[in-house]
Amino acid sequence: MCELEGIGILPWSPLGGGWLTGTYRRDEQPTGATRLGEDPGRGSRPNGARNTARTWAIVDAVCAVADEHGVTPATSSAEPDTTAELSDWRRSRHGGGRRSMVLVHSLMRWVVLLAAIAAAVGYGRARGRSGFDGLTERLGTLYAATIGIQLLLGVVLWVIEGRWSGGNVFLSFIHPVMMLVATAIASAGVARARRNRSATTGLIAVLASVVVVVLAVPSTAWPL
Repeated sequence: MCELEGIGILPWSPLGGGWLTGTYRRDEQPTGATRLGEDPGRGSRPNGARNTARTWAIVDAVCAVADEHGVTPATSSAEPDTTAELSDWRRSRHGGGRRSMVLVHSLMRWVVLLAAIAAAVGYGRARGRSGFDGLTERLGTLYAATIGIQLLLGVVLWVIEGRWSGGNVFLSFIHPVMMLVATAIASAGVARARRNRSATTGLIAVLASVVVVVLAVPSTAWPL
């Protein structure tokens, strides 16, 4: 709103009561002519209330970004792009493990589609003379399992990367909700098809869930 109306913003306590200036050090009692050095219990948030692992993780991130740009932590904290920088720094801490999980998540998309094709062929075959047999049931179960694994990987990445706080509404909320819906359709449809020995029910569930999956993946994410 302020951006649209051309109104300036002065954040409340942009330096966090001095914590984001790099003045305070982990496991060291504040001393000297600083806010907490002169009065550790000053204000409504005494030193003990902010002396937590989360606070120090934020301080470490601010100092890391400041060192990278050759400025003081206070300057880094006051920059408009610091939030994005801190987000990148936080994500980099997960290193190769996070990148590997992203790659696996992307590759699983194709596994899900291949499993969907196999399940659809199996249900289509079951509508003919072969009937609903063990192979049909296994292919449907395989598809439900693969899309469930894909959803689980996505949830883990969503939590690790803090996607709910991102600026992309589609990736932060719409994508995960649509994947949840697709998984629910697949799981419920496959279970009902197995219970009623209905190939038509299974085929409809597979096709419907695939449509939702395709719509849930941004066009820029294809082919990988």
